[in-house]
Amino acid sequence: MADFDMSAYLGVFLEEVEEQIQLLSEQLLVLEQDGGNMDTIQIIFRAAHTLKGSSATMGFDTMKLLTHRMENIFDSLRNHQLTVSPSLINLMLECIDYLGVLKEAIMNGTLDQTNVEPLVQRLDEFKNQADAQPNNQAQQSESITEWKEEQKLSIEVEAASFVQFDEYQRQIILTAIDSGFQVLIVYVQLMDNALMKTARAFLIHNSLKEAGEILASYPPIETIEDESQFSGNLAFVIATQQTKQSLIHLINSISEIKTVHLSEVTEKSLVEYEQGKKIQVVEAPPREENKENTSSQHVDGKVKVNQTVRVDVERLEHLMNLVGELVIDQTRLVDLKNRLDDQFKGHENVSVLGEVVNHFGRVISELQEGMMKTRMLPIEQLFNRFPRMVRDISQKSGKEVEFIMEGKETELDRNLIEEVGDPIIHLIRNSLDHGIESPEERRELGKPEKGQLLLKATHEENHIVITIADDGRGIDAQKVKKSAIKKGFITEEEANGLTEKELVFLIFKSGISTANQVTEISGRGVGMDIVRSHIEKLNGLIDIDTVVGQGTVITLKVPLTLAIIRSLMVRLGEKTFAIPLVNVTEIVRLSISEVKTIKQQEVGVIRGRVLPLIRMGRKLNLSSIEETNENKRLFVVVVGIADKRVGLVVDQLSGNQEVVIKSLGKYIGTPPFISGATIMGDGDVALILDVSAIIREEGTKVLSQTAAETQVSNEDQTSIQVVAFQLGSEEYGLDIQIVKDIITVPNISPVMTAPSSVLGLINLRGKLIPVVDLCKKLNLHESRRTKKSRIMVIEVQNKQVGILVDQVTEVVKLDHKYLEAAPDHDVHSIESRFIRGIFNVPDRLVIYLDIYLVLDQQEWSMAMTV
Repeated sequence: MADFDMSAYLGVFLEEVEEQIQLLSEQLLVLEQDGGNMDTIQIIFRAAHTLKGSSATMGFDTMKLLTHRMENIFDSLRNHQLTVSPSLINLMLECIDYLGVLKEAIMNGTLDQTNVEPLVQRLDEFKNQADAQPNNQAQQSESITEWKEEQKLSIEVEAASFVQFDEYQRQIILTAIDSGFQVLIVYVQLMDNALMKTARAFLIHNSLKEAGEILASYPPIETIEDESQFSGNLAFVIATQQTKQSLIHLINSISEIKTVHLSEVTEKSLVEYEQGKKIQVVEAPPREENKENTSSQHVDGKVKVNQTVRVDVERLEHLMNLVGELVIDQTRLVDLKNRLDDQFKGHENVSVLGEVVNHFGRVISELQEGMMKTRMLPIEQLFNRFPRMVRDISQKSGKEVEFIMEGKETELDRNLIEEVGDPIIHLIRNSLDHGIESPEERRELGKPEKGQLLLKATHEENHIVITIADDGRGIDAQKVKKSAIKKGFITEEEANGLTEKELVFLIFKSGISTANQVTEISGRGVGMDIVRSHIEKLNGLIDIDTVVGQGTVITLKVPLTLAIIRSLMVRLGEKTFAIPLVNVTEIVRLSISEVKTIKQQEVGVIRGRVLPLIRMGRKLNLSSIEETNENKRLFVVVVGIADKRVGLVVDQLSGNQEVVIKSLGKYIGTPPFISGATIMGDGDVALILDVSAIIREEGTKVLSQTAAETQVSNEDQTSIQVVAFQLGSEEYGLDIQIVKDIITVPNISPVMTAPSSVLGLINLRGKLIPVVDLCKKLNLHESRRTKKSRIMVIEVQNKQVGILVDQVTEVVKLDHKYLEAAPDHDVHSIESRFIRGIFNVPDRLVIYLDIYLVLDQQEWSMAMTV
């Protein structure tokens, strides 16, 4: 066995090292809090022992030496010879950090350049102190692994069918017995779904070799080395002076062991072996598992183990690419079906084709969702690194911090987990250093001495939202302002024209800091710049809410994946372009008269913020259908990257859809402002706009507050943005604030017990939403669904409902001066209480609805339920 080449299992070993290091780090922090809980100590001991055994198996003696000394310390804790102290925890955390260094050295082939001796000496000093202490309670600590006589179970094993001794082995066994050694046969059965059974077998072999002399092992090495032949059943004959209990504990500390049985070999039993008799074997007690880390489920008293398979990432990427091709074909099929439906309306074959296309679409959606999940990992793998960091920084800065993590089960594309790590690290460090005050300062302010830091992850449609919130000082906009002026990023005149939020966002400029002094943690003004650059790279968004003296909430919003994205389709001249929806914050209509020019830059005031307007048709040198008529209303798509926002002026909106990102290829290269392409339903190619490149060139330019801006701002305060839509021949409107999404009509699943006005449920990005027929609710003539029909998803008080309308016309800004009070009588059979007012503008009448009253309690309750 010593000659076996273990290099094939290096990948498995390194993965196990990473898992055990993470487990050690987590449990040490738990141990520091619970003050020496025996269950926690036992988990830590097993992790250290597993690392020691696996590193010895692989021949990495440096790691084996360190983990063996760590194991000694944990053993002393189990025996109550040592107590948990800050100095001990700090030393063990240093050792864990160095295990990470050793892991990297193994990967880089530089293990001979590492030196564990300083840590080993410090561990030995602790161990020597422990050995000098009386061990009055040692027996109590063994209660976890104690093997009581009444717990012994007898089973029968066919000796001759598995373990057979030749004459040489028989003589060695008899010699060992005569010399006072206990000779045992250790039967081990690996779990059926164990990964790398051969590697586990050699791990068990090397662990037992440390406990005594292995006299024989079964099956032959050739069988063990062949994964296809090796069943996972092993037997080792060992001469030892250790107890049965210690051997069982030794093996049970190795993962993926199903059962362990022991039988003692005597002169009498040797004869029984030769005769092939069944023998009585003592079974080990059940393995003690860490309940929080098991992947088993108990069903009807039985244990169901979740089966797992490791798949090469490149294979997953290939499958994901094929799913992307299917998504494209499904889009084209839908387009073809619609065209045939128009051409051969009512034909039986067209109806059958429609059914097939709808079913194909549902299957593709489920397949796509399933493939996406194979790429997803819980963000817990990232979050679990931070408690240690928070502890260390808090200790260094002399602060008391309660660290709360929520949403660790939230899943994110594996490629993005590492990318969001650095921004979170910088934001946490800033909160701990600049945000949360010292205990003395908090006491003077009337705050609890212990500050709070929250790290939270949630899903929001196709995005993941990560929140870092503290209850500290908050960000002082005036300090940011002074720092920005001092660094020359902005003039005092320009700064005076910015809002508080715009001043706070200047903190993302490189070199801007509000710290009074530079510490080893932060204060140099580079952290937030790094945060911004990372989030820009991920096409994400950043937002800051802060109140001086109360705290800061920073929100990061990034896409769940970069493979298939939902995009807003727009027209520029005769061409169709896709804008990733993750970058779209809103869509507005501005009249030509509302567009102002400041410093030779077209701008518009949207929700009180001055934004540069970019004419994308001109920028891409495309022929545009823009009109110069002042009554013409421009489509403005407000997009953002990190903290920056701009408005893209486009010719038309064509709805939104899922698109598969395709590279343009090396022959085309990288055209400016284009990140890729996708294939539309009609087979045409649509280019995907690179929002980050557009914003990098234009940016949110710092503009001084001028009379023109003031005028536009005042106009904005006297108007309201309304989503206008058609029902029959009349036009209606809803406040844009409550309209969350507008989608084409998907498959609607009926619900038997639903109110008559509820058409059924739709699946909108994993969330079930009830759909209400608005015509029926308003007692209007029911109209036929067409290609222009849309479902408007509205959200009121965290409840989402879809309403079916004939057509969405536009998002329009209407002046309050045109709003007339709702009449006392019904309008077009609509109860007057449903009408908030009527916008009577030139050549237009828009009935402004109160949707919360339109939908009754039963429909809102249904929204809450699903």
